[in-house]
Amino acid sequence: MTSHGWRIVFLGVSVLAMTACGKKKNEDGPARWESFPVQIYTDPAIVPNAQSRADFQEAMSFWESKVGYRLFDYRGDWNGERYNNGDSVSQNSLYNAAPWTYATNIAAQTVVLSRENQIEGAVIMVNPGTSFCPGDCVGQSSRTSQKKVFAHELGHFIGMGHNNDTSNVMYPDALPGGNLGGLSIDANELLPLVN
Repeated sequence: MTSHGWRIVFLGVSVLAMTACGKKKNEDGPARWESFPVQIYTDPAIVPNAQSRADFQEAMSFWESKVGYRLFDYRGDWNGERYNNGDSVSQNSLYNAAPWTYATNIAAQTVVLSRENQIEGAVIMVNPGTSFCPGDCVGQSSRTSQKKVFAHELGHFIGMGHNNDTSNVMYPDALPGGNLGGLSIDANELLPLVN
């Protein structure tokens, strides 16, 4: 914890069955946003074309369909300000983190800043060295699904932790294929979002 009372949580998804870091929880349970929808921005380098934007939109829709209401207020292009040493987040954003300072097998890392179990800000940093496949990754089983990584990290963004079920979107390893239709969620962990 910093001198400002922030709790910093690092969450990530690894590439194809490699180890990822886990979620640290507050003593009183998982951190959550005070209300939804939450503003979020994207680095133009993350969504440079229609397919990437569609993957990000589908990842947001995946979560919103599970809770039955809007979670994300997508505002478009991120202003370029970086995560600031654990004390603040200028904009909730998803961006390419270059240079990548985490293990090379980690596709993305989410940093959540919370105080007293309330999320105050979050950033999703993406490894620019990861070879992502777009859409449903048809015929590209050796590459990491951009859409699944987006959905997984957005789960951390809204306060979800890792899950040991390989069919769960919050499983810590990025598995082949990009279709989100067959992915499950932990209804018990999602419950605080719908109440």
